[in-house]
Amino acid sequence: GGGHSLQAECQAYDCAWDDDNQILFTVYHQKSSNNSYARAWTINNNGISGGSQLTFQNSGEISEGRLHCGYAGNGTFLVAYNRNGNAYGKIFAVSVNASTKACTEGSEISLPSSSTADIFRFGIFGPPANDGSIGFIWGRYNGANPTVQARSLTLSGTTVSMTSSDTQLNGGMFVYDEQEGGRNNQPTLSYDSDNDVYLACYGEGKNSSGTFYAQRKLKCRAFRTNGTSLSTVGS
Repeated sequence: GGGHSLQAECQAYDCAWDDDNQILFTVYHQKSSNNSYARAWTINNNGISGGSQLTFQNSGEISEGRLHCGYAGNGTFLVAYNRNGNAYGKIFAVSVNASTKACTEGSEISLPSSSTADIFRFGIFGPPANDGSIGFIWGRYNGANPTVQARSLTLSGTTVSMTSSDTQLNGGMFVYDEQEGGRNNQPTLSYDSDNDVYLACYGEGKNSSGTFYAQRKLKCRAFRTNGTSLSTVGS
């Protein structure tokens, strides 16, 4: 069917799907107003209709287009973004009423701390694990070498809890993301429900001593979540 405009002048956006309730969830940033929004939609035949728009950030730039979301189960979605001036990133949950498509926002938490030296580069939510906990990988950039970090998240309503510290997945340094040198190499995350294990894949540029590889390497690392604990699997 015909397209439906989310918002004029979208600078950053992402979407996620709730298959149980048949809800499309979108987040987007409008450059002219400098506001960030969330909105839920239903799709019927060739038509699409949206609920009320939720403003989750007033007059704040999204740094480098860092805005991500994922489905967390039970009609709830997770959002991660990098707000200009708070480069460490924010995470919050949004519950969606399946009938009215109204969005309700929970409290924000910071990633990883209040230190602006740890710049949030990307954030990817995995699907909920068998126990309901959620694997989350994000890029930390300290001014020289971006790395892939992982945390385990749990939800109670729209309250997000997570591991108190990161688990670095990559053994070396300098992980490429979608903004690095024009390359489209953002890490990815998938989940195997049969074995209850997440798998992250990423492109690594340097070894652990800080020396660039002659050719960039594509690497994978598996991990498991158990509530708000996380353990890596294998090398």
